[in-house]
Amino acid sequence: MRRCVRLADAIDEIAIACPVCLPSDSPKDDQMLHAICSLMQNSIKPNEIAPQSLAEAVIWTEAAAVADQDLPAEKRSSLLVLVSPTSPLRIDPNTCEVILHAAEHNHPMLIGPCPMAGATSPVTMAGTAVQNHAEFLGMLTIVQLLREGVPVVYGGSAGPMDMRSGTLSYGATERNTMLCANIDIANHFGLPHFSSAGTVDSASPDIQAGQSKALAWLTRLMKGSTLGIWFGSLLTGTTVAPEQIVLDADLFRAVKSMLKGMTVDDEHLAYDAIERVGPGGSFLADEHTVSLMRDEYYYSEVINYDGEGGRSMLDRAHDKVEQILAEYKPTVSEKVRDDLQKFLNDHAQR
Repeated sequence: MRRCVRLADAIDEIAIACPVCLPSDSPKDDQMLHAICSLMQNSIKPNEIAPQSLAEAVIWTEAAAVADQDLPAEKRSSLLVLVSPTSPLRIDPNTCEVILHAAEHNHPMLIGPCPMAGATSPVTMAGTAVQNHAEFLGMLTIVQLLREGVPVVYGGSAGPMDMRSGTLSYGATERNTMLCANIDIANHFGLPHFSSAGTVDSASPDIQAGQSKALAWLTRLMKGSTLGIWFGSLLTGTTVAPEQIVLDADLFRAVKSMLKGMTVDDEHLAYDAIERVGPGGSFLADEHTVSLMRDEYYYSEVINYDGEGGRSMLDRAHDKVEQILAEYKPTVSEKVRDDLQKFLNDHAQR
């Protein structure tokens, strides 16, 4: 877990950190406590959290107060709290307590209904979008009645149930259509949005994972959404691989580079360069090439362009993981790390 968190802290494209897994080498009752402290000891980035109870929400808030001591007041709090209804159209008591706690502490909230088409929402995509919106509006109303002005993000993680297995199909192509509909609805109301992308059915960094992630990220980024794109997630969010984090960061950069489009101005139209090089010449050493070659294209660090030794993308991603971690310099102060360790020890003894 520490390796994954440090990778997240080191990779610029990752804006929010979260406990990507639970440390099974710690006592079961304290696993989330250890995960929280380990996360905050290894990254200063804001945290997305999904407390399952009031007690867990309190621990997050207390730990964040320790971790945020070095931040200027305007950058606190560092917690984005994910709350979800119980589809269809219910909110369980534990979630109500978490909402009340988050509102009292003015934590921004990400409201993320997770209806499953054909099981906990209508089988049609449009019907599920209607229910998702109704559930969001209901929770939004409650949050604003508790504390008017609490920041809220429009979220959702709807998807179809695989009628063959009875489970949510994360890799279904129509899931991208459903979640892009949420972005359109959020934009209609002028709300910031979150669109779950990056969690896949595949259990390992393979072609299935790559295909699902590419389709999800391309559709979300074409819609203008960046919040909700998870790096490293596999097996419906139950596991993570450091190499997948690096591969996902590369995919993110590649899609962003493709979507930036083509610059069309005098410099990029290159009339002068074409005239200067002339028929049969070479642009390789021309000043125009030298000045723009680093910015015009994205060169992946994990894609093997030249068949170098037949090494796979996964092998190259592993090398990149080791390089990043070897060069990583902790961004969390020693005092914060020590204070979080004391916080962990005090709570673990209760």
